[in-house]
Amino acid sequence: MRLRSVLSEALRNIGAGVSHAMLMFAAVLFASTLLGGYEAVNVVGLETEAVQRINAYADVNAIVGGTVDGAACDRLANAGGGVMSTLAGAMRAGQQIVPLATPGKDISSYEVTPGMI
Repeated sequence: MRLRSVLSEALRNIGAGVSHAMLMFAAVLFASTLLGGYEAVNVVGLETEAVQRINAYADVNAIVGGTVDGAACDRLANAGGGVMSTLAGAMRAGQQIVPLATPGKDISSYEVTPGMI
């Protein structure tokens, strides 16, 4: 079949109302709007939780200032007992990273000891 004959047959079906094109269009539009909105609400919620967690330093206990020995921090994991003894290490601020895809947005980086990972 030629493309022209397929298109003319489709247009005849739409014109005669056999294909119910407008009803199908409305159903797909309604379903995609509902699903897209649900997904958008989920993404915004996850982003909000991530920002709150980062701002609260929920995953990190940090001692700021002074000199900290990275090797001593790594040995804290061997001290035993408590939740904080499972992962320990030292970190310091590293260079700002500028992704090629978003040149105006800098990302903070940190240098960490092996125990932190």
